[in-house]
Amino acid sequence: MLLAPQLPQCPLPGFIWSKSDCLAVVKRVVIKAGTNGRNGRPVYGHSMEHFRKVSGKIVWALPPFADQPLWNAAECRGKIVVAMRGPHPPAPTVDYCTKTYFCQQAGAIGVIFVDHESTLARVPVAQDGPIYNGGPILKMEIPCFLTTWQRAASLQQDAVHTMVLAKQQPLGVPPEWHVGFVVCAPQESKQRMPNEEAAALMQHFFSSRRGERSQENELLTRRLDERRQGHEQSLTGKEWVTGNLLDSINFFKEDQKAQTPRPTSQAVAEEMAAQALETQERAQDLADRVESATHALGAAFHDTFLSSKRGM
Repeated sequence: MLLAPQLPQCPLPGFIWSKSDCLAVVKRVVIKAGTNGRNGRPVYGHSMEHFRKVSGKIVWALPPFADQPLWNAAECRGKIVVAMRGPHPPAPTVDYCTKTYFCQQAGAIGVIFVDHESTLARVPVAQDGPIYNGGPILKMEIPCFLTTWQRAASLQQDAVHTMVLAKQQPLGVPPEWHVGFVVCAPQESKQRMPNEEAAALMQHFFSSRRGERSQENELLTRRLDERRQGHEQSLTGKEWVTGNLLDSINFFKEDQKAQTPRPTSQAVAEEMAAQALETQERAQDLADRVESATHALGAAFHDTFLSSKRGM
């Protein structure tokens, strides 16, 4: 029997089809390094060079805001990581660059950011460069999406999802927005118990069965010794004398010392016959007594008659 901590490792039901609408996180790039009018700033634009169609299993980031190196980095390698946007004020906010950097360092092939708002109002933007002053440098190489928490409910842990951009932008969407989807096709759950744990569990099972069988043999041997000393000698012919514990369920092997069971109808008939015989014997005894009493009474009348005749 599996214990409670082992229950999550049992096979899970199959995954269902689902789709989450998203916005692509665009990369901010410098289009013109010169000045922009009187401000003297470079001209920026958006790039999608980092985006490509990817498929992989979903895993949630730990910590959920991905604001530091991921604790479950080994689990995130080669998978699509889901991270929360935020945290909420008054906590200091963490930008997409920092989250993307830590997910990318963990080996993620894609990132899905979940917004705590119910609507998406702005284009999510990240850019290459240091994630903070003097910090590590991000080179954005994996696709990233932003979705709402309502649509994130369709993301299924450990199921294979595909991140893909829409072939045509929906009507009414601003040109700088890039709509995409996270799609999960129907599939079977492949989650199983690891081979090492399965082997250890089977070894524990067989070890327990050997211990139980040893205790059963000791108990049967002890009981057999007691029977051989004068108690229930008929048990000495049972199957455990020969060491075969399966003879008790084999109807071809019979105990020669055991009495043949009588059918219920036969037992009832024998009981009725015994009662009838007893009744007949009682009737015969009563008839014999009546006959003896009759003879005695006749003899008494005869003697009385002779006496009266002599007196006359």
